[in-house]
Amino acid sequence: MLGRIVSMVAGRSIARTVGGVAAGPAGTVVGLLLPTVLRRLGPGGMLAAAIGGAVVRRAVKKAAAR
Repeated sequence: MLGRIVSMVAGRSIARTVGGVAAGPAGTVVGLLLPTVLRRLGPGGMLAAAIGGAVVRRAVKKAAAR
């Protein structure tokens, strides 16, 4: 149940980011693959992925501000 909720939120977020015609297929692919990937990562891997995503997001924002 929790995996489906996380997949839905992530799929919606990626669909909003991608936008346009590719939004539907991108969200569908993420929704299908994310639960499997999260199960294989385990708790430590999920934490590392979240921290890595935050670091990349900050770096992209900093580069865009220049």
